[in-house]
Amino acid sequence: MAPGSKQAGAIIVAEGGTCSVKLEKVVLHGCGIVTQHGASLTAIQCSSESAHGMAVRVQGGGSSAYATGCIFTGSRYRGIFVCDGGKATLADCICNGSKEQSGLCVRDAGSFADARGCTFADNQKDGVAVAGGGEAALADCTLRTCTGNSSITCQGNGSKVSANECSLDPNLVFEDDGGLVVCVDPIHIK
Repeated sequence: MAPGSKQAGAIIVAEGGTCSVKLEKVVLHGCGIVTQHGASLTAIQCSSESAHGMAVRVQGGGSSAYATGCIFTGSRYRGIFVCDGGKATLADCICNGSKEQSGLCVRDAGSFADARGCTFADNQKDGVAVAGGGEAALADCTLRTCTGNSSITCQGNGSKVSANECSLDPNLVFEDDGGLVVCVDPIHIK
C-alpha cells in the first residue's frame, strides 16, 4: 500500500513463509492486519482505528511483525495478539482503548513480544496479558488505566514477563498458575 493510503472495512492478511508485507503511514478504519503461517509484517507510522477484531494478529511459528511509531486505538477485542509461536517487535507504539480485552496479549509457548517505549492505556482488561507459556519483554513502557484487571497479567504454563524501566498504574501485576513476572529496577508506580 502506498504511504497515506486509507483502507476501510477490510482486513489485510499476510500468509505463508514467502509473504512479506510493508505498510508505511497507512490508516486502517474498522479492520486489522493478520500475519500467519510464516509471513512477516513491517508497519511504520501506521494506525488502526476501531478494528472489528484485533488491530494486529501474529499467528504461527515463523510469523513475525515489526511495528514502529504506530497507533492502535479502539479495537473491539485485543489491540495486538501474538499466538501459536508468533513473534512481535514493537517500538514507540500506542495501543489504547481495546474494548473487550488487553492492549497486548501474548499466548502459547514459543510466542514472544518485545515492546520498547510503548504505551498501553485505557484497555478494558489488562495493559499486557501473557498466558499459556508466552513471553514478553517490556522496556521503557507505560501501562495505565487498565479498567478490568492489572497493568500486567501473567498466567500459567511457564509464561514470563520482564519489565525494565516501565511506568505502571498502582493495580500493578497479577501472577497465577506458574506465571512469572520479573521487574527490573526502576519500576515507577504512579
